[in-house]
Amino acid sequence: FNPGQSLHAAEIIEIAGTGGFAAKETAQQKTFRREFIVPYALIGFYGVINENWAKETGLTKKDVDLLMEALWHGTLALHSRSKAFHHPRLLLRFDFTNEVQCGYFLDRIELEHNMGDERRIRSPKDYTVKMDDVLETVERRGLHLARIQCWIDAGLKLSPENWRERLAALLAGKPDALTVREF
Repeated sequence: FNPGQSLHAAEIIEIAGTGGFAAKETAQQKTFRREFIVPYALIGFYGVINENWAKETGLTKKDVDLLMEALWHGTLALHSRSKAFHHPRLLLRFDFTNEVQCGYFLDRIELEHNMGDERRIRSPKDYTVKMDDVLETVERRGLHLARIQCWIDAGLKLSPENWRERLAALLAGKPDALTVREF
């Protein structure tokens, strides 16, 4: 998995202050402190499970299912002073029947907003996630598609509006191969 990156310009706020952190009751040391907070950022991650390494390491379907659970529910359990209200918004998984190269999906996602300066974005109500290029990339490789999982926050707006139908069409004849979970 790659390091996460904001899918839009995010505001970074510096907070300066002083503090006394004494090791003993009689200590008089004081210090200046600086911390940086991000009021809101939609952070994207991208990862690939390599089928060859999976065979070599003994990775199982159950392991991958646990990874999906951990990616979604683990994000909810994160605590950080610099980032408030961690919340997973969208998790997509495409399983292919062979070694299909799709490239870097994060470059294929756009945020549509009318905030002017996108650093003013503060919640999913402020934007729509445009997935057109992601869908087109997967559609071009549809013959090799075995399964799709989509986990989505109920408050997230996706475009195009018919994204579910387009995913289902890719898996025509395999009704159990598409899983969409709303949270």
